[in-house]
Parts: sequence; C-alpha cells; structure tokens
Amino acid sequence: MSKIYAIKNSDLEKLMNYFDFTFLPYVYKSRTILLSRVIRIVEKKDEEELNNLLEKMKNYIEQFEKENSNNTMDVSDSKNEEVEKKKRKKKNIFDDIFNQLG
Repeated sequence: MSKIYAIKNSDLEKLMNYFDFTFLPYVYKSRTILLSRVIRIVEKKDEEELNNLLEKMKNYIEQFEKENSNNTMDVSDSKNEEVEKKKRKKKNIFDDIFNQLG
C-alpha cells in the first residue's frame, strides 16, 4: 500500500485490480482496512498462488519503474516530491518489501 505506487487512495483500486483483488468501494478509502483484506487473502493462498503473486508484483514494479524512468520531471514535480518525503517521516514497511523484490 505504498504511496510510491499509489499516491492517492483512489489509485489503490487500479493497483488491486492489477493483482485481481476486488473489494467494495468503502475499503479503498482506508489503507488500513485494505491492507487487512489483502493480508487475509494472501494468508489463504497456497505456495503456487503465492509464487504467481510474487511474479506479478515483480512485473508490476518493473513496469512502474520503466514508466517513471521515461518521464522527465520538471522543477515543480521535484519540489512536490521533496515535500512528500518530508511529510512521511515513518518508513513504510511496504516500501522495504517492494525494494527487496525489485
């Protein structure tokens, strides 16, 4: 549920659809609720399904990085990014997981 891959909560629905997870609209309004639902689903998957999910995650991260490396950032974008980094003082556990996979 990293803000790197889905800045707004409304972006989370697209991300979850990529992984074939669908929820009622109210779930997407809270990252905490969404995370609990995803964890519940992941816990029920067998080893083969988990491996498939990990491959999908790797593909998503690679695709995301390619799309964002091709985009040129202007000065206002870099300033917004710096402000966003300052706002988020706590380290997000999902950032670590995505970094380990990618």
